[in-house]
Amino acid sequence: MIVASLLSLSPPVCTQATELAAAPNIALTDLHGAPAHIDYKGAKVTLVNFWATWCGPCREEMPMIARLFRQHGPSGFKAVGIAVESGGADQVLKFLKANKEFGINYLVLLGSDESLEKFGDVATVPTTFLFDSDGKVIKRYNGVTSNFYEKVSAEIGKHLAPAAASPQTAPGPSD
Repeated sequence: MIVASLLSLSPPVCTQATELAAAPNIALTDLHGAPAHIDYKGAKVTLVNFWATWCGPCREEMPMIARLFRQHGPSGFKAVGIAVESGGADQVLKFLKANKEFGINYLVLLGSDESLEKFGDVATVPTTFLFDSDGKVIKRYNGVTSNFYEKVSAEIGKHLAPAAASPQTAPGPSD
């Protein structure tokens, strides 16, 4: 069972039993009941956010994740939300429809107890991971994270910037 983080800035209630080094290859389901998986190779940085419809801090982060996707998406950033302990697809779709002001513009999938376990025994929502294009963990944010948007945006920027800053061609020999 997940323990929801409180709205305070206190640390998450549970510690993580397993430290995740790389993204697991697991089967998930989209909101239309079709099998889905996360393609990390399709982006330079992929954010995976475990959330629940009943989680207050999750509701605060969702618009920030949408904003991150708007800002960094064109540079190779992808975001995926995984709804857990929130009922079936119908309940999650109803929640998203009722909260259109969140501006959810990223993929939302349904998770399970297996997905929580495979991602390193996720015990708190929200829990957010950043992965590189090889599926290696860049960063993990457990529970309430103060200045979430600023911290995650800076971390994403660090991993998107090197590709943009590298020269396209090496300088030629001087005459």
